[in-house]
Amino acid sequence: MNSILLAVAMLAIIITFTVFIGRRLPREHVATVRASYRAAPSVIWSIISDPIHSGSWRKGLTAVDSLPAVDGHLAWKEVSASGTVHYAVAESIPERRLVTRITSPGLPYGGQWEYSVASAGTGTELTITERGFVNPPLFRVMTRLFFGFTSTLEAYHRSLAARLGETVAIEIITTGR
Repeated sequence: MNSILLAVAMLAIIITFTVFIGRRLPREHVATVRASYRAAPSVIWSIISDPIHSGSWRKGLTAVDSLPAVDGHLAWKEVSASGTVHYAVAESIPERRLVTRITSPGLPYGGQWEYSVASAGTGTELTITERGFVNPPLFRVMTRLFFGFTSTLEAYHRSLAARLGETVAIEIITTGR
């Protein structure tokens, strides 16, 4: 009985300490990754600006469905093992810049991705910046220790490269920490 109480007390101390640390971590983060592709900017743009069909090439997505437009912009939902998240385009400058944002209410996180498309020799340099936030202090600690802020951005680049039949070196510009 004493060992059970001791275990419960230790668990409570660990959780309290983790939440304490999490409250001192910044809520917002900015993470940026970049990769160069052999494909032309028009090819990269045609793929990244068509999220409705990304379920056919993005690893981890089980479905992508259209939603009614948000403020006159394309909107969709992505379904994965982690759940369903709604998105909308916030800005689009063809073959140069795309900004998408999370529109799902009530998630413990949110933010936007900014895609910057630039010619690089005969190919394309794609830079993706995540400007996001994580609300729960426990999630902030977990993200910093276990997941990192660039893991989803890197996975996107790997999926895009596979879609194009390429391999790319992914450069982490800022980690979000």
